[in-house]
Amino acid sequence: MRIKKLVLGILLTSGLLLSSTAFSTSAFADSVVVDNDSKTYTNAHDGSWTPLSSGNYGDSEIHYNNDPNAYYYWIFSQSLHTGYWQMKVYLSNSAFTNTLTEYDKNGSAQFYYNQNSAPYGWSPTNSEYLSTGTKYTFAVRGMAANDYSQDTGADSIGFDW
Repeated sequence: MRIKKLVLGILLTSGLLLSSTAFSTSAFADSVVVDNDSKTYTNAHDGSWTPLSSGNYGDSEIHYNNDPNAYYYWIFSQSLHTGYWQMKVYLSNSAFTNTLTEYDKNGSAQFYYNQNSAPYGWSPTNSEYLSTGTKYTFAVRGMAANDYSQDTGADSIGFDW
């Protein structure tokens, strides 16, 4: 009987430990999301961008026909932490067909991304150093050389601490 109680106690304890870790709601201490129609942050663009009725928070923007001069900008500052943040992009429309997009930070290329094969939703990209109180301008533009049939999407960018 003691052995049964001991085994039962071990199983119950390990089950509680597993359930408390398996259903954690967030792996990150803080997150910042900058959406394309944010009321908190600033958005801007060069070129002709068209609103779509799908995406994170219900909408997104698209630039039809690849144009490396058509930038979409997310302008913001964060006040939580100084250090390296995990950047992510939100893409959720099959019309985003550009196979080579460039994401910039303050005018400097940070990474390139294939929107055509991107999974639906959030995709982690790279680490970005962000200081509290500093204004940043992130941008996306299409870069697929000589292929004007590809369309570039802009929805949300985010950062996890």
